[in-house]
Parts: sequence; structure tokens; C-alpha cells
Amino acid sequence: MLHSLFRRRYLFHLLFWCMYAVFMILEMQGYAKNKGLLFCATPLLIYFVLMAILVYGNTLVLIPSLLQKKRTALYLAAIFVLMLFYTYARSLNQQYWDAIVWPEDRMSVHDYTKWNSLYAIWFTIISSMLFFTQKWYDQRQQVKNIQISQLQTELKYLRSQVNPHFLFNGLNTVYGHIDSSNQTARNILLQFADLLRYNLYEADVDLGDAGKGNHLPGKLCGAAACPQQQQYDHRARHYHTGLFFESCAAALYSFRGKCLQVQHAG
Repeated sequence: MLHSLFRRRYLFHLLFWCMYAVFMILEMQGYAKNKGLLFCATPLLIYFVLMAILVYGNTLVLIPSLLQKKRTALYLAAIFVLMLFYTYARSLNQQYWDAIVWPEDRMSVHDYTKWNSLYAIWFTIISSMLFFTQKWYDQRQQVKNIQISQLQTELKYLRSQVNPHFLFNGLNTVYGHIDSSNQTARNILLQFADLLRYNLYEADVDLGDAGKGNHLPGKLCGAAACPQQQQYDHRARHYHTGLFFESCAAALYSFRGKCLQVQHAG
């Protein structure tokens, strides 16, 4: 469940704002001690609005329209203006509320600009990292979806090349020509038919559920104790397409081996 939460598009934004809320609550402890918690609501809301202007002005406007279009110089100029606006507006807001809480210790706007300019630089960097992290994740998901779509298309194409009636009629014919005393060979052929039936009719196309049929090739090879089992074990972890054809090959090798044993014994 935690993995699915991290896949949500806006989780990074939620984490960012939770961290910023904790940061602001710690910074406004003096307000709460002198004027109470209710007094902190209005300045806190203004701080959040200013931060939203800085963060989303950068990630939703400046980076997509300027930086991603290779207008680097124009982006730097625009982000500098945005940071100046944030620094000055936050300093004015902080001066106003500090004067109410500590009227005997008034400070000028210039006294607040140093730390607020550092805040502007710091949160601009964080918002940029947030944007490119989200972009990287989206691109990774797109590549993954394309790969899955290609594999599903290949699987559908390979399935379309197989005529089920021809296969099962052929298997019935081979089964009828196997000596009734050779139950091992007959059982292998029946299990091979079950494997074909599963892959043609019952297997889920979704590659995420490809592991549902992994017990079939193991059962097939185990019943015959085929020497080729190790050769195919490491491939059984692959996608459903490879699983189907490699399992078929293992079954054919096992069946061929049993037939040769019977022939030599005769």
C-alpha cells in the first residue's frame, strides 16, 4: 500500500507542504506564546500564499515556458524577479506582525531581507527539484507502459499464429500412438496439452500476473525428471511470452527422451 501511495502524482507536493507547515509552526512559536494560537492563523495563511506563488510560479510557469524551451537567460531573470517579490513581500508581512507582537522592538524591512532571501533561494531549489523529480517519474512510467504494451502486442501476435484445433488434434494423434504401457510418456503429453490450453485460453494477458503459470513448467519437467530443467529454470522468470515457448520446448525434449528410451528398450 505504501508503494501505491508513492506512485500518486501529488504525493511529493503533499510532503513538501507538510514539511513547510512544520517549519512555519516552529518559526512562529513566539507568536503563539505572546498572542495565542488563533493569532497565528492569519500570518501563517499569508506565508503559505507567498510560498505557493514562489513554488508554483517556478514549477508551473517559469520552468515549463522558459527553462524547458532553452530560454535559460530569460528564466534566470524571471526567477530572480520572483524571488525578489517573495523576499520583499515576506519581509513586509513579517515586519507587520512582529510589530504587533513585540511593539517595543520594531525592526526595518531591510533587517528581514537577509534571511528571507535565503528562504527564497532555498525553496526555489527545492521546488525545482520537485518538478524534475516528478518529470523523471512520469517519463519512467511512460517508458514502462510502452514496454508493457509492446510485450502484450507481441504476445497477442504469437498467440494469433497458433491454431488451437490443429495443435490439440495433433496431440490426440500422438497420444493414440503411444503404447498404453508407457504411462510416463502419456502423462507428459497430457501435461503438455494442459500447458497449451492454459496459455491459449486461461492465461491473463496482463504481464503483471504472468507468474500465475510458473508452476506448470516445473510440474511438467519434474514429472519426467528431464535433464534440460536447469537449462530452462533461469528463463522461467521472464515474461509470459518467453515462458510459454520455453515450457513447450522443455515438454518436447522430455517427451522425445521418453520415446527414445522406449525405442531402445524395445
